[in-house]
Amino acid sequence: MKYDLSREFAAKLSVMLESSLIHYKYYELWCDEIIESMDNPPYWIIDLTSTKYLPDARNVVYSYAFSEPFIDFYYLELTDFYIACKYVKYIKKHISWATFLSSAGSYSDGNSCCVECEYFYSLLSQFEESEYSKNMEYEQSEEVGKKFSSYIKESDRLYEYFLKYFRQYVSKTK
Repeated sequence: MKYDLSREFAAKLSVMLESSLIHYKYYELWCDEIIESMDNPPYWIIDLTSTKYLPDARNVVYSYAFSEPFIDFYYLELTDFYIACKYVKYIKKHISWATFLSSAGSYSDGNSCCVECEYFYSLLSQFEESEYSKNMEYEQSEEVGKKFSSYIKESDRLYEYFLKYFRQYVSKTK
């Protein structure tokens, strides 16, 4: 079986971990499968499989993705990908719309993004002032979904990929 273990993929994986879209129940069996299928699996995969604490797991993957020789990632895309990961968490009902907006505003503040942090904070203010109207949530989520659509598709595709490992993990531990 072929796995994408490129540093570009690892950069996206580190963002998925940083955004808490996935955690060890999503990647542990994936790592184990890679280790079992390769004679010399990458060290970062071996390290990741035994790392459950999310910030440490993110650091393992991040260290690999951004190690020498350096690859020039387009950081704007990684920030947008982070926001897309949070959006997927919202779509999957892991977080509320207000939590998404607050998190996206906070993360885009000081990071390059296709929109300014004020965009998210403005949406959050409007949402709060509407007394958390379902109609307002729908309109805003549609708007944000269009702005980040390519990143959301990629984030959702990767989430679904890891979701099968999560399901295996859960069924294995029952």
